[in-house]
Amino acid sequence: MTHLIANPFTNYSSSFISMIPQEILLAALKFYQIDIVSVKDNHVKVQNKFEIEVEDNGLYKLFDDGYVVAPFDDIDELCRFILM
Repeated sequence: MTHLIANPFTNYSSSFISMIPQEILLAALKFYQIDIVSVKDNHVKVQNKFEIEVEDNGLYKLFDDGYVVAPFDDIDELCRFILM
């Protein structure tokens, strides 16, 4: 029997919307099983030497070796990119 896990980040609930962007990011990283190396202020270091800056406007800026790779407003897209 195959069990499918529903992705909680595609259908936004009222409790999800009330979360701050960093909480949303940390929950998404956990859901996608992405290793969190460290969290300091609005910066989260994750596996593969990526760093994510959480901006107040809900954007997530992905860095690789200090250089901006891309800004993401879609948390699923960000996590899938990290896993590539």
